[in-house]
Amino acid sequence: MTTNTGFEFEIAEGVFDDWEFIELLGELEGGNGLKLPAVLERLIGAEGAAALKEHCRDTRSGKVTVKAMRTELTDIMTAAANRGKKKN
Repeated sequence: MTTNTGFEFEIAEGVFDDWEFIELLGELEGGNGLKLPAVLERLIGAEGAAALKEHCRDTRSGKVTVKAMRTELTDIMTAAANRGKKKN
């Protein structure tokens, strides 16, 4: 799968059958934005999350902005949700 900015990723196998992932999503939905990194790592794996950070890194400042990561995570979550719908 690919995000709108061209980042290629794979959804971790079995993530939708992982109770702890569902718990993380619940905490995120409950307003705990600090769970975003854990959700991302669970969703695309540690290597995928590290690659995404590099993809989002601003070449001028060297920073990985929250805005860039949030945009990518939204794309990834949308793709994951659509993938889940196709399997049902």
